[in-house]
Amino acid sequence: MRNNLLYFARGENHTKPNFKMFFSQFYYQNKTFNALGAYPPAIQFVLNSRTFLDAPCHHYLGLPGFIWAMVGPSQMAKKANKFVERVESGDFPDCQDCFGVAGRKLPEPKDLKIKEKSKAKSNYPPQKPKSKFGLNCCASVDIVNAVEKSGDSTNMNGAVKSNA
Repeated sequence: MRNNLLYFARGENHTKPNFKMFFSQFYYQNKTFNALGAYPPAIQFVLNSRTFLDAPCHHYLGLPGFIWAMVGPSQMAKKANKFVERVESGDFPDCQDCFGVAGRKLPEPKDLKIKEKSKAKSNYPPQKPKSKFGLNCCASVDIVNAVEKSGDSTNMNGAVKSNA
């Protein structure tokens, strides 16, 4: 599943810079987002990613503005899907092979699974080392109170035993 959701230029004919590059990149991006849309954790990551500059969180209106652009009067999603359909149907003579991805199907949602988390123990967040006296902050307050009650500040062991 690793690269099943990604569409990118492959082969020497499709990676050379020429006038078709803009259209091929637009096609690859639309195919990639259609594939990511089939897998909810992936599209959720893309829409909330701080490193993806087209994510709605980086724009003025945020998610409502993104949805408005996609399905509102400008119908950006419909136009993008229409472009993909026209490329795949062969309407454009310069890209009869769908920019190198002809015949590649979108993965089925049932084939996409969330990766199991590792069973290895993590050291995050790092644990504070224990005191060599074996005291935590609450126990040390109790010991100080016990020492004050006993009146003998030199006999810490007696205060610890009486506190336990």
